[in-house]
Amino acid sequence: MNIELSLLLAHLCLVITHSSLWENESACRNISIAMHFFFTAVFAFYVVEAVYAYSIVSYAVRKDGMLSNAGNFMAGWGVPIAVIAFTVSFEYDNYGGSYHCWLQLDTGLIYGQYLPVVILSIVTIMLVEAGGNVDDNYMRKLDGTDEICLKSAQYMLNTLFLRLMMTVISFVVGTVAEYNQSFPLYLAFAVTNAILGGVIFVTHCFCNEVVCSSPIVQSVSVNCCTTDNIVLICPDSGQAATHFRQVVLLLPDSGGRRPRGPGGRREQHAGGRRGGGGKHERGRGE
Repeated sequence: MNIELSLLLAHLCLVITHSSLWENESACRNISIAMHFFFTAVFAFYVVEAVYAYSIVSYAVRKDGMLSNAGNFMAGWGVPIAVIAFTVSFEYDNYGGSYHCWLQLDTGLIYGQYLPVVILSIVTIMLVEAGGNVDDNYMRKLDGTDEICLKSAQYMLNTLFLRLMMTVISFVVGTVAEYNQSFPLYLAFAVTNAILGGVIFVTHCFCNEVVCSSPIVQSVSVNCCTTDNIVLICPDSGQAATHFRQVVLLLPDSGGRRPRGPGGRREQHAGGRRGGGGKHERGRGE
């Protein structure tokens, strides 16, 4: 929600600047500072979201992420406050402009706006990459891990890179379009923002834990996998067995042993050897 709120307020400030507000130097400068703050907050909350998702998919915590709600709130809004306080101390006079109020690309203020975005984006990408490299075969899942929260975090990581890149493109195109007053770039900025809004809405809906716990989403997600006509029960498919008449478990490193069925008895493979049991019985009779 904080990402959507930050984007909404940033674009609201942008809409206000297209009135005659830029004629008022003081008001234009304050709006420029506000836009810098809200756009930086967007990327800061991307990092917070990445930390939240990574801490869950890496089994560092059972649920609710590494930070509390208050910690996420303070980190997301605290980073842009620190960035703005530092930048305003050195570049206050360069905020605003003679014909627009966003960002003067020909001043040192460009480093104060672009550099934090680049750093926060790199940190987010690193966390997404680290979360994608988590191997469930080697990472021990904590007892009591919330499966719904885990699935929500996996959805977050799978879509975070797309949302981040679209936001970066929107930010860069918007600043260049405003500085050059270019109609084609304004059009590209509007189209990018429209697509970005739809993507954020859809992905955040699917990342919501209430939505993830619904039967419809669970039926769409992969609950089981099939290979060689053997149904494997995956970790999050506790109810998959009710949908199949014959469900067996594929035992890792089982050698030549046959897998067990749901009733505990061994299932006979179609092309397997049948003489093993007879030899064993004859041995006992002798």
